[in-house]
Amino acid sequence: MTLARGHSRCRACQAVIRWAKTENGKPIPMDPDPVPDGNYVVTTQGVAHALKKNEEATGETWVSHFATCPKREQFQQRRNPAAAAHSGGR
Repeated sequence: MTLARGHSRCRACQAVIRWAKTENGKPIPMDPDPVPDGNYVVTTQGVAHALKKNEEATGETWVSHFATCPKREQFQQRRNPAAAAHSGGR
């Protein structure tokens, strides 16, 4: 399968993901398709704006792949080595 431009695969679960940037310029993996109850709006420039509580979306909404990845623990361990050590490295 050829991936669409701006898409790749998650290193942990191999799902197709779409890349955006946070408002701070950091890359963030997004699920590839918009969802009705997403908590991000992605601009045409690829900037992911996190919706605040009770903030209305101004277009399609998306969800970060960090929230849906079945193997997200692998990423949490890298960001928080103390938590990984406490959980026995799982």
